Amino acid sequence: MWISRSLLALLMTVGTLSVTDSTVYAGAFGLDEQGAAAMGRANAFAAQADDTTALFYNPAGIGQLHGTQISLGTTFIAPSTTLKNTSSDVTTDTTAALFYPGTLYIVHEIRHDLHAGLGVFTPFGLSTEWPSDWEGRYATTFSEINTYYFNPGITWSPRPQFHVAAGISYVPSSVTLRNKLDLTSLSLPDGESEVTADGDGWGYNVAALASLPGQTSLGVSFRSSVKIDYTGQATSEPSALLGPPQAIHSSLTLPPILTIGLANQALEAVTLEVDLQWVGWSTIQSIDIDFDDPALTDVPTTKNWTDSYSLRFGAEHSHGPITLRAGYAYDMTPVPSDTIEPSLPDSDKHTFALGGGYRFGNATIDVAYMFIRSNDRTVNNIVTTATTPFAQQGSYSTHTHEVGIGVSYRF
Repeated sequence: MWISRSLLALLMTVGTLSVTDSTVYAGAFGLDEQGAAAMGRANAFAAQADDTTALFYNPAGIGQLHGTQISLGTTFIAPSTTLKNTSSDVTTDTTAALFYPGTLYIVHEIRHDLHAGLGVFTPFGLSTEWPSDWEGRYATTFSEINTYYFNPGITWSPRPQFHVAAGISYVPSSVTLRNKLDLTSLSLPDGESEVTADGDGWGYNVAALASLPGQTSLGVSFRSSVKIDYTGQATSEPSALLGPPQAIHSSLTLPPILTIGLANQALEAVTLEVDLQWVGWSTIQSIDIDFDDPALTDVPTTKNWTDSYSLRFGAEHSHGPITLRAGYAYDMTPVPSDTIEPSLPDSDKHTFALGGGYRFGNATIDVAYMFIRSNDRTVNNIVTTATTPFAQQGSYSTHTHEVGIGVSYRF
């Protein structure tokens, strides 16, 4: 059974909805674009949290809402990554793609001090496609992983100035991964390796939001790690030569996330906010891919990821039914240089955001635009494959355009 080690390792190093290129907003494969209003402020929203998308950013914030509210949204994501490989003097771009993950939020005011909500969103994501004939095709050509967080929760407001929240998350996931196989030693064209698997896991979240003196608010939100257990199969073509499908299983622990935000409304009709986010990426230290057939050798892969931080600044100005927004964020990568590979050539990122909203009656429409510029990431290592190792020596460069749209209605 000819299966690329790096391809199988992907089953562990990514774990959610295939929504963007191999480098995304919140470091590694984190994705914080889960609401257009927050996106317009570069996702600095944990201390304001005054719409239904608070169910993602800080669920305690729904304690500020009234009646029953529902919102739908999506983010159009157009990424581009280029590898300039000086060892081969070849430059390769990822295949052009447009992704549009969706969100759903429902909030109900049970009574003035008790709210319930349901959020469906994707706080992690990865999808990467390289040309089928590119020089690193024996390491990876395609990876797509789908996972949704179904997150019901409840918020209690013991005082109008203080809200606390708790919830649980059910997280189903599926994955499809492909790479080419070098069969030149058999005088044959490239073969194809594919991994398909699915699994699920459970997590929880807690949050708080407090009003402080000086028209200031403090928000704290924590999401637990989630362990996903995968089962599936690995196939190789031509199967008549390379053998039948093989059952595999593995697991991935999605990292915990802690966000602390401070917002101020001392200026008339203006809200300023700064957020600090910690993501516990050190949950990913090594990869273990296990074959159900004891005759096959399991594949361990070292990752050595580290915890990372994100610093976000956002501003919002409201005038009647119109709201204008802007923001900037800086995100650290958790991926060390010696484990960089083409499925996830992550680097530190700068995010610039603009947005706006319009309210008419009980409805609100929000839009946002983000430009994410990743620092060039120097590489100089060899990616191990089942057949021909891939030598990386050069740099990856990535940028991403994103447009978010959200519609909310209060009943």
